[in-house]
Amino acid sequence: MTRVTLSWIKWLLVVLCGLIVLGRLTVEFRNSLVSPESRFNLVYVNPVKESVSVVTFDPVERKILQLNYPSSLEINSRSEGTYAIKNLYKLGNYKSQGGEFARRKVQGFMRLPIVGYVVGDRGDFEKDLIQSLGWGKVETNLTLIDRIYLILRLKEYNKAQIDEGELLRLGILIKSNNGDGYNYQPERMLTYVGKSFFDWGVGKEGATVAIINESGIDGMGSDVAAFLTSLGLDVVMVRSGTSVQDKTKYIVSDPKNYSKALQLIENVFHFPKYEVGETTEYRAAIVFWIGKDALE
Repeated sequence: MTRVTLSWIKWLLVVLCGLIVLGRLTVEFRNSLVSPESRFNLVYVNPVKESVSVVTFDPVERKILQLNYPSSLEINSRSEGTYAIKNLYKLGNYKSQGGEFARRKVQGFMRLPIVGYVVGDRGDFEKDLIQSLGWGKVETNLTLIDRIYLILRLKEYNKAQIDEGELLRLGILIKSNNGDGYNYQPERMLTYVGKSFFDWGVGKEGATVAIINESGIDGMGSDVAAFLTSLGLDVVMVRSGTSVQDKTKYIVSDPKNYSKALQLIENVFHFPKYEVGETTEYRAAIVFWIGKDALE
C-alpha cells in the first residue's frame, strides 16, 4: 500500500470521527434539558441512605438551593396514594423507572416543575454529579452537556441547604400524629415554592395562561395552575369544561414571544405539542384544555 493511499485513509478516518462527534453533539443539544437563562430544578436521590432532595439552580441570583427532606416524610399522590418519600425510588424501580418515578412524584406533591433527576450512592450531590461524567454508577436523565453545565455552575454559584429543622420552623412540615414521621402542609408548601422557586427567566416573557379543566378530576385545574405559576407564568383564569377528555391540548397565540415558557412546558409535562391559534376570547396568550393524562 502506497504512502499516498495511507494518507487518504488517515484523512478519511479523521473525517469519520469528526462526523461521529458532530452527530453526538447534535443529539446532546437536541435532548438538553437545561436552559442557561431559566431556573433548573432536579431531584437528587440516594437509595442507600433513603434520602431525597430537590436542587434548584437560579441563574438570576446565581444561587443553588438544596432542599433536603426527612426520609420519613409522608407524601400524597392522586394516582398512587400516600407513602414515605424514602420509598419513591424503590417503588419506581419495580418498573426500572426509579429516578423518573421519584421526579414525577416529588414534582406532584410540591406543585413544582422538576425536569431532571440524579440518583447516586455517595450521599453528596456534587460528587455524584461529577461521577456521572463516566466513571461512577449514577442514574440520570441529564445529557452530558447538561451535566457539564451544572458542574460549572456548582463551582461559580453560591450554595445553601434547607434541612428538616428549617422546614419545621417554617411550618411546612409537621410531626405526624403517631410521632414517627412527618406530614407536610400543602398551603405552606405552595407559598414557600412560590417565593423560593419562581422562575424569573420565564416570568420576564409575561405569558398569561387560561386553564379549562376537562379531566373530570376535581382540583386538577388548580393543580396545573400552581405548576404553571411556579414556572413563572401568569394564570389569569381556571374553570371547568363541559366535557371530559383523555388528552391535554394547548394553544398559543405567538410561539416566538413565549419560547422559554413553551420549552419548559414541553420538558416538564410531556403533553402533545402545542397548536398555534387565536386566544383573545380567553384573554390569555396560552390556553390549556386539561385532560386525564395530566394525572401523571
